[in-house]
Amino acid sequence: MNRTELITAFLHTRNRPEFVLRCLKFYDTWYRGTLVILDASESDRFDELKRGVSRLQLRFPLTILHHSQETALKDRFSEALRLTSSPYVVLMADDDFHFQSGMQAALDHLEAHPDCGVVYGHVIDFQLGGYVPAGELRRYANGKLNPPDRWLQGESPLDRLAELSKGPWWTTGWYAVQRTAIFRSIIETANEGGFSNGMLERAMTLLQPIHAKVAKLDTICLARQANPQENRRPGTFRENAAAIAVLEQAAANVLVRLTGVGRDRAQAAVASALSAETRQLRRNEHMDLLRKTASRLGLSRPYAAFLDMVRRHRRPSVQDYVAQDRRLPLPPQLSSETPEVRLLDASCRASLPSPKELLPTPP
Repeated sequence: MNRTELITAFLHTRNRPEFVLRCLKFYDTWYRGTLVILDASESDRFDELKRGVSRLQLRFPLTILHHSQETALKDRFSEALRLTSSPYVVLMADDDFHFQSGMQAALDHLEAHPDCGVVYGHVIDFQLGGYVPAGELRRYANGKLNPPDRWLQGESPLDRLAELSKGPWWTTGWYAVQRTAIFRSIIETANEGGFSNGMLERAMTLLQPIHAKVAKLDTICLARQANPQENRRPGTFRENAAAIAVLEQAAANVLVRLTGVGRDRAQAAVASALSAETRQLRRNEHMDLLRKTASRLGLSRPYAAFLDMVRRHRRPSVQDYVAQDRRLPLPPQLSSETPEVRLLDASCRASLPSPKELLPTPP
């Protein structure tokens, strides 16, 4: 049996059918689990995707769900989970590549370690000639630590939460292979709390190590294409304070339920784990105020140049990264001969359906 049959993949997308078709062609070479496309595209772009898919003969089960653009991720995932019976799930983006070797290694680790619930690995960042689905591989490098690595294999949830308090963190296991039961519980918590998409990302990072150990393997699991169109404005503490308070209470409830620790201790542990994130949100608030002040004074360009200089010359803080932790694998040495790089290059050069092929089929 192809072990990927143990996985259901949730591929979320919006208005990028050509990228989704690239994914489907790539995964068809080795993936045999169920793949669910969660599409929040406009109607015409969704129709393009359906026409493109109709011309493919895939060797894995495929389900396509169409949601409105206003549908929150937690609701899209909830619908997909109702169709899921596999023991493991993995989230996918339409412009990324998950590698077979990394997914198999993650499955092997999860099967061998029942106390581990989430597994991820090294990431490659790559660029083509532009933000396009096919072309020559122009640049590749070890991915920016997203998140800064954390040792989340401590024996207790309290130990693992203590690691999160050491510095900035983001979506540790968003694109990891994880146990379906854990992901289902996280989505249920998100539904109860009414989490936004951004708060769901924080909930994943906070709740995964409460449920189980989170492991990073010494293997390349994912390649992420740089998208210059994704330039989200950083959130501020004022904007997120109420949602952070809801998340803190929800995570404390899960911690009490799973471990039996007292509520005061649970709330203190969760607040400490969230402290690095809340500090970052407060810094964002200060920077946002400075940006607005500079704009009112007509100093936007000098202010931007000043920030760029600060970023280039600032010394890394000990809280910025914990990647030097010797319990964690070092980033791989990449070259054009690295198997994943060669596969990535070949996949990006591969031809995609032409615009003519995406036209409606004549009656």
